[in-house]
Amino acid sequence: MGAMALKRAHPGEDGGSEEAVRKIPRLIESNGDHDVCEEQCTLDAGDGDVVVRCGQWAWRCHKDILASRCSFFKTCCEGGFTESTTHEIGLPDDEPRAVQAMLRYLYTLDVTQIYRPGDPLFSDVERDLDVFVVADKYGLDELRAYMNANLVLFYETDQRPPRDPKGWSAKNQEGFGGVLRKLAELDTDTTEIKRAVARFVVRRDRTVMKWASVRSAMDEQLWLADEVAAAALAAKRELEQRVQFLERETEELQEKLERAHDENEEIAGEVEVLHGLLSGAASAYVEYDPQADEEDCWTCHANTGW
Repeated sequence: MGAMALKRAHPGEDGGSEEAVRKIPRLIESNGDHDVCEEQCTLDAGDGDVVVRCGQWAWRCHKDILASRCSFFKTCCEGGFTESTTHEIGLPDDEPRAVQAMLRYLYTLDVTQIYRPGDPLFSDVERDLDVFVVADKYGLDELRAYMNANLVLFYETDQRPPRDPKGWSAKNQEGFGGVLRKLAELDTDTTEIKRAVARFVVRRDRTVMKWASVRSAMDEQLWLADEVAAAALAAKRELEQRVQFLERETEELQEKLERAHDENEEIAGEVEVLHGLLSGAASAYVEYDPQADEEDCWTCHANTGW
């Protein structure tokens, strides 16, 4: 049945019983390279009726859950193949940590619970792409869309791997190189992810191009060189448009400044005129003598007989 794992299958319409969500697949074997599922190994050794094996890892699972939520596992468990009698399903071509994330999703139906608590997305950048790959391969559209969106967002917003004191330690730099290599090998549509990665390389070129894993990928993988060139050209055009916009903004501001200067001069002239009028009125008021006017009045009255 290992060959069948290469074919993409679509999830069944049956969402599984409410009882199915109560269980978590138990990791029963591993190569010890990773600290996994320590809080989930709570099932009795006899619980579960099928073992999913990937490399040196194996999980004791439940057929009813797997078969009801993924058509590939439904075929394995109910299709009369060897797996239905041996009670063991082998996934030799997949990445163990990605398979574990997929199993957690099938059990919880919650894309935010695919990793154990305290192990956030992008704490291992290569693993997240592996989860996208298995989600696409086994027709888990919700998980695929979730990982695709988060991969694009991670690189588009220049995020750094969490729990990495150096931001991009040597381990994560090498992991990023693994992402580049795998993107070159995948047959599935990864256009959005590739473009986001290429734009990330262009924006952070002074840092990223120092990484040996990236330089090697640039030399070996044609897709990256092409995408980076396209992203650089797009960034150049965007910058040119931004410059043009700022130039127009500057011209408009200059025009507004000139109009404001003219208005200021006009107002200053009006103020000067008003100041002159006020000064003239003040002088006239100071020169005005009421007593002299009264004497002139009496003189006029005596002369006219009024």
